[in-house]
Amino acid sequence: MDKRRRSPRRPFSTISLLGLAVALMATGTPAPVEAGEGGVRSGPVWAVGISLDEDALGVDRELTNINLGYRFVFEDPESWQGPLADWGLDLSFGVEPMVGIVLADDTDFEASVLPLVHIQPTGLRTWYPFLEGGIGVLYTSVDGFGLGSDFHFRDEVGVGMRYRAASGRAWSLSYRYRHISHADIFGDENDGLNTHFLVLAVE
Repeated sequence: MDKRRRSPRRPFSTISLLGLAVALMATGTPAPVEAGEGGVRSGPVWAVGISLDEDALGVDRELTNINLGYRFVFEDPESWQGPLADWGLDLSFGVEPMVGIVLADDTDFEASVLPLVHIQPTGLRTWYPFLEGGIGVLYTSVDGFGLGSDFHFRDEVGVGMRYRAASGRAWSLSYRYRHISHADIFGDENDGLNTHFLVLAVE
């Protein structure tokens, strides 16, 4: 009897986020942002995550992820700035390369690149609630969870709060939900793996 589990349904639309990312890149050549009036900027990112899942034998196991990366943020295309400002929103597009370790019975390695969309309200001085999400690619050496491959898509969505000091320095703390799977590209074994992250970013 085949007890393999299918990959869980993703919590948001992959096609919609990919389309948004392509549209942002196509409307102009982005330049890295290092300063701005309230908008999110480039800086280091730390993430700690927990995965509570069954392994390929049906045994409950816990994985701990510790990741370090850097968020490269790009300027909003001019064609988006007007409509978004009218709606009271600031939208930023960036890329987060990350590397990390995965702790369980063994110590494993993972590396990923995540194109990321970040949206927050405008007109605030210090505290900014925000939403963010993206779709990228990930390599992991984790084995024994029915993943079926070392290479996966990384789907991620999050919510958090950003604090911007008078000096211009900013910090953000967020919760992110991550799902990885290979969309059956590398065969039928594709159980997927979900991780809950606490993410700290500095600008």
